[in-house]
Amino acid sequence: MKKILALLLVTPLIFISCEGDQGPPGPPGEDGLDGGQGRIYEVSVDQFEYIEGDNIYSAIFDFSDVFSESHNVFVYHLLVIEDDQGNPVDSWDLLPYSVFTDQGTFQYSFNHTSFDLEILINGDYDLSNISTAYTQDQIFRVVVTNNTIEEVANINNMEEVMKTLKINNIEQLNIRKN
Repeated sequence: MKKILALLLVTPLIFISCEGDQGPPGPPGEDGLDGGQGRIYEVSVDQFEYIEGDNIYSAIFDFSDVFSESHNVFVYHLLVIEDDQGNPVDSWDLLPYSVFTDQGTFQYSFNHTSFDLEILINGDYDLSNISTAYTQDQIFRVVVTNNTIEEVANINNMEEVMKTLKINNIEQLNIRKN
């Protein structure tokens, strides 16, 4: 019985102390997005460009060093609202979203390729005269991640997205001049 007990205690030690050759290294991950992490870029639009023939406003950003075909992209628009005491509070709204006016409805939306991001304002009426409050000095945050929507907690809440993706810093990105 003692021999069996000794054998049972020694056998695991043999397997633990044996070390074979190290295998080949795995493929490198994407910079900044390893392990399902993500990045957030803050972009400012001083003035959207109005494209009369299409009745849209557009701002294009160069993301050639940021995106790849496998990334998911979420864009949030900063709206400053007031709390119950009248103090300003940052509110980040996920695009697309609609704005309702007396003239009709317009929408902030976006599209992207692997090298750029375009933020658009389009609507169901002539937008050439909408208030500059909607077309000037606008701030957006762009989340770039390998995670799917299902893997991100509450996609409508940018703070929760940052926490889920373990993002602590926000990078600045400048608008590309057309």
